Amino acid sequence: MTRKLSETPLIHPTAEVQNSTLGRWTEIADRSRVSESELGDYSYMMQDCAVWCATIGKFANIAASVRINATNHPTWRPTLHHFTYRASDYWDDAEHESEFFAQRRAKRVAIGHDTWLGHGSTILPGVIVGDGAAGGAGAV
Repeated sequence: MTRKLSETPLIHPTAEVQNSTLGRWTEIADRSRVSESELGDYSYMMQDCAVWCATIGKFANIAASVRINATNHPTWRPTLHHFTYRASDYWDDAEHESEFFAQRRAKRVAIGHDTWLGHGSTILPGVIVGDGAAGGAGAV
């Protein structure tokens, strides 16, 4: 039986939500990941979404497989590989590069009220999506 929405956010058991604020009547579907973000009242995201450092308004409709504040690799470095900024994933005595992530956090995404992001769309760092806007499936 399907669970009905309520004032308390509905988070699927396979979804991950970290350091985020979810409004009333919100839903995070299966396998979605939300981190360091805010989701306004009555907003939802479907399966397999990834959201990082974003402010999302009320009544936002986020289709499956949407990426918000998608990662870019450091093209100015000698290598694009993430071992250069995620060193602790590789070596016990290393730490993630805080400056790299601080620069990424400074490019927070803002998505307005009553918006729709179509299936598989990608919102790049620093983008502002205005109130009432719609992004088609697969849009970047």
